[in-house]
Amino acid sequence: MRQDEPPEAATEEWQSALTFEYGYSQLPESVITRFIVRAHEHIDQDRVWRWGVILAWQGNRALVRASVADRRVEIRVTGPEHTRREMLALIRAHFEVIHRTFTEGRAQGALEIQEFICPLQYPGLRLNYRKLLTYEKDGVARIPETWQGRTLYLEVSALLNGFTTPEARREERRRLFPEEERMAIHYHEHRHLEVTGDVRGSVINVGDENVVTQTIQSSFNTPSNPELAPLLAQLTQAVEQMLAHLSAEQAAEVREDLERLQEELQKPQPRKKWYNLSIEGLIQAAKNVGAIGGPVIELAGKILRLIP
Repeated sequence: MRQDEPPEAATEEWQSALTFEYGYSQLPESVITRFIVRAHEHIDQDRVWRWGVILAWQGNRALVRASVADRRVEIRVTGPEHTRREMLALIRAHFEVIHRTFTEGRAQGALEIQEFICPLQYPGLRLNYRKLLTYEKDGVARIPETWQGRTLYLEVSALLNGFTTPEARREERRRLFPEEERMAIHYHEHRHLEVTGDVRGSVINVGDENVVTQTIQSSFNTPSNPELAPLLAQLTQAVEQMLAHLSAEQAAEVREDLERLQEELQKPQPRKKWYNLSIEGLIQAAKNVGAIGGPVIELAGKILRLIP
């Protein structure tokens, strides 16, 4: 990797880009290096250096760079407006996997991470992304912000729509605010229930004095395509055998990729960007352990060919 940031990282192209930032209580060097490894297939013509990288994907380009002094990672995405958000989502998904190895389990509380959006129309303004999600959850439509000596009244959903889709935010809120999902189940006429385990022929109690007798098919909690189920079971076993040959951080990433793949393949219409990301992570980890990873690579390829 080149040690110095290339001149093109400071060009005017990036000044008008969609900008998202992570702020850290401390910035481990491995955060950016691990991101570069995970995103290596999309590096734009070897444009990579110690603290950053330029990526290319479906007509979009992204500048991802870290500043140790500022304890910050900056993501800038240019290109067609309708696909910039999707590229940003893919980049953030990589960082989420990396971040969990620092914030969950034994490492819990070791690292504090905040997210910010930087609206292009208000240069220099950084808005806390989690707070904006909270405002939207609570039905707060407009918020006051001070910018260049004057008060702005910003539309919360309009701001967020520039960076993520409403559907993506609903999924984020389910993870961040589980109480919102519980309230939705309690108050809405059409309820979504998640049931795990083999409950065929069971009687399900819903709410006060409500009993639903449900015939649950054997395909519940299995991949939507029956051919995927045995392959996914074999892949899980192959991954478990591979974990012993990985570092603790690598093993945590691989588990996350496998869990996300299993979850996605249970959906009637798996989302390509998420299962591709998971499979790519598993294959990359398998390549790093030589012959031991061979079964993982082979099974992941078979699964990928079966997904619609």
